[in-house]
Amino acid sequence: MEHTPGPWHVTNDQYSSALFGNHIGFTIKSWDGRLLRDVCNITLNNAVGIPEAERKANAQFIVRACNCHDELLEACRLTLDILDNITTDNFSKGGDKPAREALEQAIAKAKA
Repeated sequence: MEHTPGPWHVTNDQYSSALFGNHIGFTIKSWDGRLLRDVCNITLNNAVGIPEAERKANAQFIVRACNCHDELLEACRLTLDILDNITTDNFSKGGDKPAREALEQAIAKAKA
């Protein structure tokens, strides 16, 4: 089975669940708004566990990692392909530039 396609995003929600009751917290949702994961361990009346700022940072980290996964993987594949086939002459003419650019773009997206 394939995972839910991206991009994913973080929302700040208040919701109810049959198991845990009323909650506020951060959720990770698909591009079309479907709930993928809640990052919530705080009830409306009783704060517990991880602080809100850390929960938000955790949710954002998960989303960044998932949303840039394909680009990072492709940049790594391109780099390996170039490294397998590059010659000294080709390297001196900038033959590594496509791999370098792909890696830089993927890293920038992962950091954003």
